[in-house]
Order: sequence, then structure tokens, then C-alpha cells
Amino acid sequence: MLNSKNKGTAAENKAKNKFRSYNLKSFRVFRSGADPFFKGDVILQFGPYTFNFESKHFAKISIVRIYEDHKRIIPGSQRPGIIFKQDYSDTLVGITIDDFCCMAEEIEEYHELKRKLKNL
Repeated sequence: MLNSKNKGTAAENKAKNKFRSYNLKSFRVFRSGADPFFKGDVILQFGPYTFNFESKHFAKISIVRIYEDHKRIIPGSQRPGIIFKQDYSDTLVGITIDDFCCMAEEIEEYHELKRKLKNL
């Protein structure tokens, strides 16, 4: 059990640090959601958005296989992503953390410029 906990903590820290490497405000939730007021694993804030991410790190996830298969067949200039849904659940979108961070960074820069222009 300890090894899987360490693996999960490492995955959460890696995601948090990736967000921070793009100058985005991010933190890992202490005790990974055990506190009733702080659920989830990693919080990311940019522009007017706050995302609460649940982090999962498993040896095999079929979504990853679908993503990797898709990535091999799309043209080189396009960024791969997947849309997936389970019955009676929300539709989810999966993209790489780098693509997500690039979009978030651009949105953060836009909102920062908007705030600066508003104060002129």
C-alpha cells in the first residue's frame, strides 16, 4: 500500500510542478482530499478558472492505449486528444498536460493583459 501511495503522491507533485513550470498557480491538496473542505489532488488557478484535478497513476489504463493509438495516426501538426464518456456520466476530454498548460498560460496572459488595460 505504501508504494502505491508514494506513486500517487509523486504523480500529484509532478502535475503540480508541470503547471508551475508554465507560471500557473497550482498546489497539491494536503492529504489528497481527506479534509472535507479540500477535495481532489491538485488545484490549478488561472484567469477566472479554478480546476480541481483528481490524479490517477496506474500501470495500465485503456484510455491511454486509445490516446496512443490515435496519436500515431493523426497528422504531425495536429495535437492529439480524446473525448470519452461512460454511460450516465459526463463527457470528458483528455489532452496532454503540456497542451493544457500552453492553453492555460495563454488564457492567464490574456487575463493579465486585460487587468492591466483596465487599470490604465
